[in-house]
Amino acid sequence: MTSKFSVEGDKVFFIFHSDKRLVNADAASFALIPDSTDVCKNNTYGRDKDSVFSGANKLTGADAATFQSVSGSSYIFKDKYAVYYSNNPQPGIDPSSFTHIKSAIKNGSYVVRLFRDKESALILQDESFKRLTNVDIKSARLMGGDTDYITTKYPTDIFIVDNNQVLHGKTLERTKFDPDSFATQGPFSKDKTQLECHGKSIGVTKPSTIVLRKDGIALFDDKALLLCETLITGVDPNTFDIKLFRAGRSLKEVAVDARTIFDKSGYVVCLRGKNDSEGLPTCK
Repeated sequence: MTSKFSVEGDKVFFIFHSDKRLVNADAASFALIPDSTDVCKNNTYGRDKDSVFSGANKLTGADAATFQSVSGSSYIFKDKYAVYYSNNPQPGIDPSSFTHIKSAIKNGSYVVRLFRDKESALILQDESFKRLTNVDIKSARLMGGDTDYITTKYPTDIFIVDNNQVLHGKTLERTKFDPDSFATQGPFSKDKTQLECHGKSIGVTKPSTIVLRKDGIALFDDKALLLCETLITGVDPNTFDIKLFRAGRSLKEVAVDARTIFDKSGYVVCLRGKNDSEGLPTCK
């Protein structure tokens, strides 16, 4: 059972699993406050005409009329007086101008949530907000990260980018990347002069021509780089892909393009035959 409020006659209860607690609220004016992510699927905030409640507990000092969720986390709210994280007012943040820019996750590693108020950009880090006074508030943005919480084979680093710099999202250290030409996808990051895979430099002659794919492949000239490790030469970059095919009772991965089948170490297995079928490569 998810947590929820229940209005029963002139009483309000908060129910969490089998625990049912009386809430000291006015039943006639009581209403739910949806958070920005669950949209009332997990109802833990409510208000009446005078007060705001988190579960059965009253939030002292919160303004019932203006209390609202902020996108970026189900634990962030604001009213006309303050910004709240996990029900705690956050000092020094202007609630009227406080907004969420973007959040990103590197699966199994870390999350970056980027915000701004009238003074600067902020990130939520280690259970508190940190001001990024060296980041341009107007151009601040997040790049990279994965789109969901499902574990992926190709985790993408997160970067905070403005018009002047590229910062690593976790360490906040300034990188050598040029913000105007910066791009990141899968394990790769690049600008017009350099290519990195999971933070390690990879020597290529023309980084600006490299195509980065979210499946862990970087394509350039007639080469494909797989997950920072395997370089396959002689490929057609327009048709190159990784395919699964059945060999007996097992499935194997091979690298293919329109002409050739490669094994995962980059060796040519054979030239493709005319009767190839999707998922079952054949050879001449």
